[in-house]
Amino acid sequence: MDEIELSFDVENTGDYDMDNIEIEICVLDTQDNKCVFDEDDFDLSDDDFNLDFDDDEVTITASLILDINKLKAGNTDYEVHVKAQGDIDDSNAPDDIDGDPSCSSVSQEIEIRTNDDFIIFSDFEFSSEPTLCGEEVTLDFKVWNIGDKDLDNDEVYIWVHNKDLNLDEEITFRNGIDKLEEEMVSISFRIPEGVDEKFYGIIIAAYDDNSFSTNDLFENKEGDESEIEIPMEVKGNCELRLTAPKITAELDSETPDAIAGEQVIIKATVKNNGEEDTDYTISIMGNSAWSSLVDITPKTITVAAGESETVDITLNIDEEAEGDYEFTIKATYGEKQQTTEQKVALTVVSKGGAGAGITGATIGTHLRDNAFIYAIVIINL
Repeated sequence: MDEIELSFDVENTGDYDMDNIEIEICVLDTQDNKCVFDEDDFDLSDDDFNLDFDDDEVTITASLILDINKLKAGNTDYEVHVKAQGDIDDSNAPDDIDGDPSCSSVSQEIEIRTNDDFIIFSDFEFSSEPTLCGEEVTLDFKVWNIGDKDLDNDEVYIWVHNKDLNLDEEITFRNGIDKLEEEMVSISFRIPEGVDEKFYGIIIAAYDDNSFSTNDLFENKEGDESEIEIPMEVKGNCELRLTAPKITAELDSETPDAIAGEQVIIKATVKNNGEEDTDYTISIMGNSAWSSLVDITPKTITVAAGESETVDITLNIDEEAEGDYEFTIKATYGEKQQTTEQKVALTVVSKGGAGAGITGATIGTHLRDNAFIYAIVIINL
């Protein structure tokens, strides 16, 4: 399954021009005495060219992926034979040889290892590229046993993992993997919401023990390990969207009236409508024209999914304040600093004018239609 490259020079050492030079290649299995790869299996940089007698040599490169299906387990001794053949095509050549073929060949012994206990991976394919945050993605790939013996199910384990993506998958094989054979693997996993949009390395490794220790990695004679990192792009829909909380407010029983020149305590209740525990930071705005903030206790709260927590907001009301006012309670949460705001209406009375409090949407009508002086009124708008 390695990709190999041969490189060789073709030189015209004769006295005449040569045309239509073609390359022939044979990778010979010396045990079976047959060509397992030929020039049709190679990708040649040039396979039909001319060389005049005074031309420089031509360098040819030939690349090949060693197809495991054409190899035999245990056979390691091979030879590479390369031949260049063309026709004499030169007006200066004698008539009796002009047009005749001419060739030259070389060979070299090589080793193709099929006797290692080694696992490799190929044919990686994601169901979507790039993959959206929050989306389920499937990764398909092949696991090859390129050694000369069958591996039982307790002799090979595959670990696919990436910590940032919460990917931790163990793969086993019911019937192991036969020598020079492959098994198809397919795993599905969901991309977490809120991760960074970038390329992530999916690590795939083969072990001979399910403890997944580094010492248990498959390793060949050259020290190569059966581990590979596959890039996967995550892009789109990655902004973490937590469910907005619900904020309500009411007066604390210690300060049932909002009176000019005095303090008032407002209890803000934050309900987590999401499915995971969330930290909220509470602040207010829009009150500076008629009051000043004394304290927010606590300023940061952790609210369990579906639960509520209460925050005390203490304000100093200005001496000259009187009438209807508004301010906004804001909750900030999540890695993306999302915010939820809730406007609150508050009626302030002068000293000596405090009375019963009313909340609700009808307060405006009551104030218009009744001659009573009402105490603080707080409305969640």
